Amino acid sequence: MQNVSILFISFNSGWHEDVWNVLAIESLVGDLSGYYGDKVKIDTIRIRDFDSLEETFSIIKKKKYQLVGLSLDIGSQLFFLPFLQGFIRYKLNNLLVCGGTLVTYANDFLLERKEIQMLRPILIMGEGEIAWREIVDRYITGKDYFNIDNTWVYCPNRQIYVQAENKVVDLNKLIYAPAHINYFGEYHPVHILQASRNCISHCSYCSQGPNRIWRSFKLERIETNLRDLINLGIYEFEFVDDEFFGGMTKLYLDRAWEIARIFQKLEREFNVVLKFRVFTNPFIICSKFKDSFGRNIYDLLKFMKSVGLSRVYLGVESGSIEQRKRYARIESLEQCEHAIQILDKIGIVVDAGFIMFDPEVTFDDLRDNIKFIKKNNFIKYNTWPLRPLILTNNTPIYYRTKKLGLVKNRSNDNPASYTYDFLYKEVGILYNAVSTVADQTSKVFYILKYFYKSYCYSAENIKLVSLVYDLLMENAKINLEYLDDMLIEYENSAKIIYSTEKVRKKLYKLISQVEDICPQIEKLNYSVSYLNKSIKESKKILLD
Repeated sequence: MQNVSILFISFNSGWHEDVWNVLAIESLVGDLSGYYGDKVKIDTIRIRDFDSLEETFSIIKKKKYQLVGLSLDIGSQLFFLPFLQGFIRYKLNNLLVCGGTLVTYANDFLLERKEIQMLRPILIMGEGEIAWREIVDRYITGKDYFNIDNTWVYCPNRQIYVQAENKVVDLNKLIYAPAHINYFGEYHPVHILQASRNCISHCSYCSQGPNRIWRSFKLERIETNLRDLINLGIYEFEFVDDEFFGGMTKLYLDRAWEIARIFQKLEREFNVVLKFRVFTNPFIICSKFKDSFGRNIYDLLKFMKSVGLSRVYLGVESGSIEQRKRYARIESLEQCEHAIQILDKIGIVVDAGFIMFDPEVTFDDLRDNIKFIKKNNFIKYNTWPLRPLILTNNTPIYYRTKKLGLVKNRSNDNPASYTYDFLYKEVGILYNAVSTVADQTSKVFYILKYFYKSYCYSAENIKLVSLVYDLLMENAKINLEYLDDMLIEYENSAKIIYSTEKVRKKLYKLISQVEDICPQIEKLNYSVSYLNKSIKESKKILLD
């Protein structure tokens, strides 16, 4: 077998320091390296700006990689399309393989691009490990690339891309732990990883579809992944599984106990304190099921906390019963509240997802949402509860919205989604008012939230971290109050009357407070150049 040289490239989005496609490449590098050993030589690059495009072309020409893999997350088209144009300009002939979120959920967008038609890369939909193994095998043997599961391949005879069968990967075949890739050149204390894939729910806005099933990696792979990262000095982890537990029966609870015991074992072995975070849903936390030894979810969560579970991301999504029906959320509002209470009682920090606006949202929905937020002090759990629903292509709610004639154009920021009109004109006017104000400071508070997420358990910096959290909450309160005021005004006068002067003054003052703490943030070896730039932009807009 001949050696195969591969270059994997991930792309920034230009909006924030996204990390999802870094995990995708880590998984591919770990799998191919484990599967083929020294028969493959793999390098990785992250394109963060336009300058690094030219650097990348120089490296490709110099090292003459046989395969070049591109990991495309939402927003990466900002650098990905110029990359393809440069690839054509320099007449490079490496075999391109594209995968990731953008390919999976916006392949029609890609297939329309002339650059794709000219270069004819292999496109991988969904999970890529098994497909990549097959691509490497066929490169070695000289066979064509048709009919590799989960791929689209260009057929010269028919002059079209041909889709192979789309299959769910058996995670039992993925026994090799991801490799660790540090692109950032600075300390990032939290590392993302997976213990499972897909979800047990079928929310109407989710792109996974009804045929996707929740699957777990082997416990041995999870332990190896954690052990490798601990050896590198990483002690905080975020499981980005769509749903961590996988179910409520004893089989799933037993599995969670085993993962918790792995943390207990590694803490003792390395003599370190570990922290980890998971994603789940309220009905899991409220489960009445028990494990094989009669222990319930409450006992499990207490043990998980004792070995490092520090934060749970909880899918609440709405405080309106009608809105929850549209979202196909299966838990009740009482269960949502109860789940938060359980986690609070145990002392596990809660982050709760929330979607305020959707194409059919009514004023009653908005009032119910605000009532729910105020009743439960919800901003404590979600420092931006005013999000609009992302209308992702080929989801149930996309087809419903399309049937109502509300779908507009493909989103420039996210080609896997579409912009939309609101069914009720007055809601649209209100949303535009809220989003216009929020957009003036959104980059600042997104960066601030990313900083908080990275350092929220840094005991030596607790004062600064608490201050950042307070600023995030205050930003949410200002904007929520603005929305509430407009709703009250509409109830009293049947008109949407909005004056942004008071809100802009509050936000300007808040932005100035953020600016004051930038030197403290920088002392933590955390780059504040983009934050400072965003602050200046926001202050200028707020003053205009």
